Amino acid sequence: MTILSKPMQKNEIDIEAGAGVFRYFKTLPLSFESAIGELVDNSIASWIKNKKILPENFQLEIDISIDRGNNIITVFDNAFGISEEDYHRAFVVGKVPEDATSLNEFGAGMKVSAFWFGDKWTVRTKPINDKYQKTVKFDLDKIEKHGTKVEFQKVKKPT
Repeated sequence: MTILSKPMQKNEIDIEAGAGVFRYFKTLPLSFESAIGELVDNSIASWIKNKKILPENFQLEIDISIDRGNNIITVFDNAFGISEEDYHRAFVVGKVPEDATSLNEFGAGMKVSAFWFGDKWTVRTKPINDKYQKTVKFDLDKIEKHGTKVEFQKVKKPT
Protein backbone atom coordinates (compact mmCIF):
# COMPACT_ATOMS: atom_id res chain seq x y z
CA MET A 1 0.00 0.00 0.00
CA THR A 2 1.35 3.41 -0.94
CA ILE A 3 0.63 6.37 1.29
CA LEU A 4 0.86 9.69 -0.45
CA SER A 5 1.63 12.62 1.76
CA LYS A 6 0.70 16.18 0.99
CA PRO A 7 3.73 17.94 -0.51
CA MET A 8 5.25 20.53 1.78
CA GLN A 9 4.59 24.13 0.86
CA LYS A 10 7.63 26.06 -0.25
CA ASN A 11 7.61 28.35 2.81
CA GLU A 12 7.05 25.65 5.40
CA ILE A 13 9.36 23.38 7.34
CA ASP A 14 8.47 20.30 9.34
CA ILE A 15 10.42 20.19 12.59
CA GLU A 16 9.25 16.58 12.97
CA ALA A 17 9.74 15.92 16.70
CA GLY A 18 6.64 15.96 18.85
CA ALA A 19 5.99 18.95 21.09
CA GLY A 20 6.67 16.75 24.13
CA VAL A 21 10.30 16.56 23.06
CA PHE A 22 10.52 20.35 23.01
CA ARG A 23 8.88 20.60 26.46
CA TYR A 24 11.45 18.08 27.71
CA PHE A 25 14.28 20.43 26.65
CA LYS A 26 13.09 22.88 29.32
CA THR A 27 13.88 20.32 32.03
CA LEU A 28 17.46 19.64 30.99
CA PRO A 29 20.11 20.67 33.53
CA LEU A 30 21.65 23.36 31.33
CA SER A 31 23.20 26.57 32.51
CA PHE A 32 22.73 29.95 30.88
CA GLU A 33 26.35 29.80 29.72
CA SER A 34 26.07 26.36 28.12
CA ALA A 35 22.80 27.24 26.37
CA ILE A 36 24.26 30.47 24.97
CA GLY A 37 27.42 28.53 24.09
CA GLU A 38 25.41 26.22 21.81
CA LEU A 39 24.14 29.22 19.86
CA VAL A 40 27.60 30.75 19.65
CA ASP A 41 28.95 27.36 18.48
CA ASN A 42 26.53 27.50 15.55
CA SER A 43 27.83 30.94 14.58
CA ILE A 44 31.45 29.78 14.75
CA ALA A 45 30.68 26.55 12.86
CA SER A 46 29.00 28.54 10.09
CA TRP A 47 32.05 30.76 9.80
CA ILE A 48 34.47 27.80 9.79
CA LYS A 49 32.45 25.92 7.17
CA ASN A 50 32.25 28.90 4.83
CA LYS A 51 35.36 30.98 5.45
CA LYS A 52 36.82 29.99 2.07
CA ILE A 53 34.07 31.91 0.30
CA LEU A 54 34.00 34.87 2.68
CA PRO A 55 36.08 37.97 1.88
CA GLU A 56 39.72 37.68 2.92
CA ASN A 57 39.48 40.51 5.44
CA PHE A 58 36.23 39.14 6.98
CA GLN A 59 35.97 39.44 10.76
CA LEU A 60 33.45 37.23 12.55
CA GLU A 61 31.24 39.18 14.93
CA ILE A 62 28.92 37.65 17.51
CA ASP A 63 26.82 39.97 19.63
CA ILE A 64 24.70 38.76 22.55
CA SER A 65 22.21 41.18 24.05
CA ILE A 66 19.85 40.63 26.94
CA ASP A 67 16.69 42.68 27.43
CA ARG A 68 15.58 41.64 30.91
CA GLY A 69 12.52 43.88 30.85
CA ASN A 70 11.04 42.11 27.83
CA ASN A 71 12.65 38.69 28.48
CA ILE A 72 14.47 38.73 25.15
CA ILE A 73 17.89 37.31 24.40
CA THR A 74 19.32 38.12 20.99
CA VAL A 75 22.30 36.37 19.45
CA PHE A 76 23.44 38.14 16.29
CA ASP A 77 26.28 37.03 14.07
CA ASN A 78 27.59 38.01 10.68
CA ALA A 79 28.64 34.48 9.78
CA PHE A 80 27.40 32.79 6.61
CA GLY A 81 23.80 32.13 7.67
CA ILE A 82 21.77 28.95 7.18
CA SER A 83 22.08 27.90 3.55
CA GLU A 84 19.13 26.89 1.38
CA GLU A 85 20.44 23.30 1.42
CA ASP A 86 20.58 23.24 5.24
CA TYR A 87 17.43 25.22 6.02
CA HIS A 88 14.96 22.36 6.43
CA ARG A 89 17.51 20.14 8.23
CA ALA A 90 18.61 22.85 10.65
CA PHE A 91 15.33 22.89 12.54
CA VAL A 92 14.84 19.14 12.94
CA VAL A 93 16.19 17.72 16.21
CA GLY A 94 18.92 15.17 15.65
CA LYS A 95 19.36 15.79 11.91
CA VAL A 96 23.12 15.99 11.82
CA PRO A 97 24.79 18.24 9.22
CA GLU A 98 26.42 16.46 6.29
CA ASP A 99 29.80 17.57 7.63
CA ALA A 100 29.59 16.86 11.36
CA THR A 101 33.32 17.26 11.95
CA SER A 102 32.86 20.82 13.17
CA LEU A 103 31.24 22.10 16.35
CA ASN A 104 27.64 21.21 15.51
CA GLU A 105 27.95 17.44 15.47
CA PHE A 106 24.63 16.29 16.97
CA GLY A 107 22.03 18.47 15.26
CA ALA A 108 20.34 19.47 18.53
CA GLY A 109 22.11 22.47 20.10
CA MET A 110 20.09 25.36 18.67
CA LYS A 111 16.74 23.66 19.29
CA VAL A 112 17.62 22.45 22.79
CA SER A 113 19.00 25.84 23.83
CA ALA A 114 16.25 27.93 22.30
CA PHE A 115 13.42 25.90 23.84
CA TRP A 116 15.34 25.75 27.14
CA PHE A 117 15.31 29.56 27.17
CA GLY A 118 11.64 29.92 26.29
CA ASP A 119 8.51 28.77 24.52
CA LYS A 120 8.90 31.30 21.70
CA TRP A 121 11.96 31.96 19.60
CA THR A 122 12.82 33.30 16.17
CA VAL A 123 15.59 32.65 13.68
CA ARG A 124 16.30 35.26 11.02
CA THR A 125 18.98 34.27 8.54
CA LYS A 126 20.32 35.32 5.16
CA PRO A 127 23.22 33.44 3.64
CA ILE A 128 25.76 35.82 2.16
CA ASN A 129 25.20 34.75 -1.46
CA ASP A 130 21.43 34.32 -1.20
CA LYS A 131 18.80 36.81 -2.35
CA TYR A 132 16.40 36.00 0.47
CA GLN A 133 16.28 36.53 4.21
CA LYS A 134 14.20 33.86 5.93
CA THR A 135 12.47 34.26 9.26
CA VAL A 136 10.91 31.39 11.16
CA LYS A 137 9.11 31.82 14.47
CA PHE A 138 8.64 28.92 16.86
CA ASP A 139 5.84 28.97 19.39
CA LEU A 140 5.62 25.85 21.54
CA ASP A 141 1.91 26.34 22.32
CA LYS A 142 1.10 26.55 18.59
CA ILE A 143 3.25 23.49 17.86
CA GLU A 144 1.34 21.54 20.51
CA LYS A 145 -2.03 22.62 19.09
CA HIS A 146 -1.35 22.58 15.35
CA GLY A 147 1.56 20.21 14.74
CA THR A 148 5.16 20.49 13.69
CA LYS A 149 4.83 22.21 10.32
CA VAL A 150 6.03 25.76 10.84
CA GLU A 151 5.75 28.49 8.23
CA PHE A 152 8.60 30.84 7.48
CA GLN A 153 8.73 34.19 5.72
CA LYS A 154 11.00 34.84 2.80
CA VAL A 155 11.88 38.44 1.93
CA LYS A 156 14.17 39.56 -0.88
CA LYS A 157 17.22 41.42 0.45
CA PRO A 158 20.40 42.70 -1.20
CA THR A 159 23.18 40.14 -1.55
